[in-house]
Amino acid sequence: MLNNNDANQGERKASPENEERKEWTVQQWTDYAGAGFAYDFYAKLENKDLQGANFEGADLRSSKFDYANLEGANFRGANLEHCSFVGANVKGAIFDGATLSRTNCTQADFRDASLKDADLEEAEFVRANLVGTNLDGANLARTNLYLTKVEGQDKDDLRRRVCPHVRYTFGWD
Repeated sequence: MLNNNDANQGERKASPENEERKEWTVQQWTDYAGAGFAYDFYAKLENKDLQGANFEGADLRSSKFDYANLEGANFRGANLEHCSFVGANVKGAIFDGATLSRTNCTQADFRDASLKDADLEEAEFVRANLVGTNLDGANLARTNLYLTKVEGQDKDDLRRRVCPHVRYTFGWD
């Protein structure tokens, strides 16, 4: 687990969204396996080139990966609840068994990524690209897939898994 007091690991400063929380900016790491943050910290990784980075088992709740290059990254078993991946490149990344509930993945590119057995409950994938993405066993309860590219996926199965009791338009029709 990371020691957030180590100055070599990143900068901390007051967050504009919530002055009680502090942001943690990574400088030049590629192996974050098992990283964890206290409840009053989050990782700010926006616009970073983290291609192939290892985040396996990391606790990165509420972190920001907006517009980051995370192609081929390993998020296996990571806690990414309430994170933001807006516009991120996560092609070929592995999220098997990860928690992405209530995560914003709007316009993110998940082509050929693996979300096997991931928890995506209430996640936002508006206008995202899930072409070739492995969603086997993923929890899609109340996941927003509006205008999401899902070629190669069983759309009827996705509808059933997202919200089995409510019918609404996904924008694929």
